[in-house]
Amino acid sequence: MATSMLWLHRSKQGQMAHRYKVRTGHAQVLQRDTADQSLLTANISLIRQGFESADVDEHEFATLFDEPMPEHLRIAAHLEADLWLALRTTLESARATKLTTEEYHRLVPHLRQELTTLLKLLDLEQEMLYSPLTKRFTDQVKLLRQVHA
Repeated sequence: MATSMLWLHRSKQGQMAHRYKVRTGHAQVLQRDTADQSLLTANISLIRQGFESADVDEHEFATLFDEPMPEHLRIAAHLEADLWLALRTTLESARATKLTTEEYHRLVPHLRQELTTLLKLLDLEQEMLYSPLTKRFTDQVKLLRQVHA
């Protein structure tokens, strides 16, 4: 009950920032646990939660603020959803093909790189909520998209 009451007292920006913070927590757990193949199912579940949350950010923003999400934040939100989806696809494929431990461990550096990019993007998205510097953010999102590509 206290959590739901707390939600009512957060500012609109605070409510959006909370969404990013939850997903940042998911990405941090994944960064820590990604090398442990026995946690594959749990990691896929966290990734699915991250994707589902990121995928509705544009709608959540519009609902909270009664206006469309700014373009630079919308671009970042789409990249974030793409990163979650890429991680999910990679891990679901690893699970479906029943990779050996050695094969799985060869994926770990790539997964960690994607997670590092995701964490940087989540930090940027939180900062975007409180800053009018759109060009700087657009440039940084473009750089992160290049890392992901």
